[in-house]
Amino acid sequence: MLFHASIPAADAAHTAKIIAELWGAQALPFPPFPGCYLVFAGDRLTGDGRGTAIEIYPAGHVLHAGPEMVVAEQGEAAQASETHIAIGTSLDEAAVHAIAAREGWKSLTCWRGPAFQVVEFWVDNRFMIEVLTPRMQADYLAFMTPANWGAAFGVAPLAA
Repeated sequence: MLFHASIPAADAAHTAKIIAELWGAQALPFPPFPGCYLVFAGDRLTGDGRGTAIEIYPAGHVLHAGPEMVVAEQGEAAQASETHIAIGTSLDEAAVHAIAAREGWKSLTCWRGPAFQVVEFWVDNRFMIEVLTPRMQADYLAFMTPANWGAAFGVAPLAA
């Protein structure tokens, strides 16, 4: 189970508010790293019961292994990222695209694999969040099992 992930944003506070809008949630400051924010999935007061969250860091905010625990440092913002995340929303596809358009961010509905769609939601037009509407979530959950993946792509698990 994934509990939380972090993403970069040019304006961390603003992007936290946008993700909170997608989730019907709220954004809170993340005191361990000033200028960072946290958005809990689920109910505004209680979350989703699993602590699912996204941390939003200012672009260029990097983490390093410190002598006792992680330390953060502000560097240059990358133009692209090796990573992405996928999240669910209760909004419909048109509402997700409308939010992206309002922010001036690219969004595009795309097929992933043979069985489900996502909305590519490009934060700052450089970091991709795959946003899944309720219909997309149902298709995703029906498809995303190791057995279905192996059958669809003709692959087997890696040897231990």
